[in-house]
Amino acid sequence: VCITAILADLTSLDENEAPYSQSIDIKLQFVDINDDPIFDPTSWNTTIREGDASLIIPINDHKAFYPNLDDGDDDPPSIYYFLKSDDADILSTFSIELNTGNIKLQTALDYLNSRSYQFKMLCSRNNSAVSSKSASILDVNVEVIEINNHIPQWTQKSFYGAILKSTQKNSIVLTINVCIKRLSFCEINH
Repeated sequence: VCITAILADLTSLDENEAPYSQSIDIKLQFVDINDDPIFDPTSWNTTIREGDASLIIPINDHKAFYPNLDDGDDDPPSIYYFLKSDDADILSTFSIELNTGNIKLQTALDYLNSRSYQFKMLCSRNNSAVSSKSASILDVNVEVIEINNHIPQWTQKSFYGAILKSTQKNSIVLTINVCIKRLSFCEINH
């Protein structure tokens, strides 16, 4: 329940002065203590580069909120965040900061082991995941970005080419192939 404004008359009295009164609008906001915070939107796709084990990913625009509170509230009720997954790999790779919802990596990601991770984040007014039965859920999809950590392999030891006197500026005079090994195949780049 939210009451947005009440019109009130305030009167100031001083023993030696005439009463002074003024009409003002007072904003009162009542929040049901049973209201829960929510996520909106309810899904979040993000990317993380492989190899960095100390990364913190801020939740930013995906933070939970209380739907009946205004943004300008000076002292909103706390919101707590939890990771929800039965997957041991997820639980050993990610953690959620209780008070911010930011995602923390606990180990470096490896693109070759997993190209993406999916898990759920809960938000609740309770600071225990066990007591958060009516929590809102954010579906998190993390895509792992591969870093090329393979040394290029040249397709031959030496490269030779001739440049004719009549060759125009900006002409291609030599093409060199390099093999970058990924998984079990080779990509040829020039």
